[in-house]
Amino acid sequence: EIRSLPKGVMNIRCRAESLHLKNSIFEQYPIPSDEIKLTMTGTGIIRGKVVSKDGEVPASNIHIHVRPPGEQIGKWGGSRTCEADGSFEFTGVPPGQYLVGTDGKLLTEGDKTNARLISVEAGKTYEVEVVHVDQRTRR
Repeated sequence: EIRSLPKGVMNIRCRAESLHLKNSIFEQYPIPSDEIKLTMTGTGIIRGKVVSKDGEVPASNIHIHVRPPGEQIGKWGGSRTCEADGSFEFTGVPPGQYLVGTDGKLLTEGDKTNARLISVEAGKTYEVEVVHVDQRTRR
């Protein structure tokens, strides 16, 4: 219970490992209020490996991206640099469909050149292999 807040509006968030806050982080709640409801949902894990066309580990500093297809940046998604062996892991992924790929255009244009489409369910771990397409040699 939170008490003694001045009249107005407030933003409130909470975090828990393996849970995702479904409410918008920009949602404002009137104060005083009898009840504020935050809705959490279970999450999944996406892990995998990036390989080259011939199945080898590509050069270092490969970035892997995850985003929901057809959604605006910021709904949920992320990017990270793969480990030296090409492995990656995203935890706390809310249920839904996601594109997973190394093409930077995946973030802005939804380019599916090398992306894999996966469906995430709460409490499950998904293994995915992504073939990296070197954008410098792509035409």
